[in-house]
Amino acid sequence: MARKKMTKRKHNYKCTLSGENYVRTSEAKNPDELVSVDSWYEMHPEKDDRPESVLLEIQKKKNQTAFDPFAMEGDNAEDEGDLDSSETDSDEKAD
Repeated sequence: MARKKMTKRKHNYKCTLSGENYVRTSEAKNPDELVSVDSWYEMHPEKDDRPESVLLEIQKKKNQTAFDPFAMEGDNAEDEGDLDSSETDSDEKAD
């Protein structure tokens, strides 16, 4: 006889604070109250008992995804260059 393959049902949820999507294999009783682990620790910093190595790794990830003001200047410089070239093209057409 062939065995029936067991498949786990997946439930998709979204963190109410950070908007992060995650998957659970069990259905939540109150999906509107679900928060991610990072969000929970942000709400309760006094209960943060994670090891230093984990905290350092999280801090590195936050630093990598943080807003870089110098990257924005480079993007604007390219855009301004495009505007300047289009202005000179329109000036040449006017002559």
